Amino acid sequence: MIWERIGSVKIMRREIKEIIWMSIIGIIFGINIIVPNIYKMIPKIQEFVWFAWALFGIGGILVLLSLATLRIKKTHQVIDQVIYSILRHPMYVGGMVFFLSHMFFFQHWLIILDSWIAIISIYMTILLEEQRLIEQFGSDYLNYMQKVPRINFLLGVLRRKYR
Repeated sequence: MIWERIGSVKIMRREIKEIIWMSIIGIIFGINIIVPNIYKMIPKIQEFVWFAWALFGIGGILVLLSLATLRIKKTHQVIDQVIYSILRHPMYVGGMVFFLSHMFFFQHWLIILDSWIAIISIYMTILLEEQRLIEQFGSDYLNYMQKVPRINFLLGVLRRKYR
């Protein structure tokens, strides 16, 4: 009985941490959209804007591929196909890439600082999510963790190619 309570307290703490990290991400996203418009932040190096658009596109592709894969699979098992055979957290990586693109779009110290905070917050959310997934799927997820990297896209491509 007491162990169940301790377990549920740990789960509640993790869920609260996830809510806090996700709230930070949401607030920073709002700042990154509103502040550049209020202060008319104009990029100083135009070539960086083209790079920002490329990053934005990559982030969008990662998010869309992960959403499509989840929608098609509709399962309560570990998904290790399509983009999930390359990255364990493609949607979160897509979010990280979106925030990275903000740095190059706006080229302002405030946006660079809060984008890094958002990227760190996303990474912390990934770590919490992995704890939940290990509890939910057990050894299946632990085996998946051995095969597919957390966020390293290049390593994921290489591992998939040479399986």
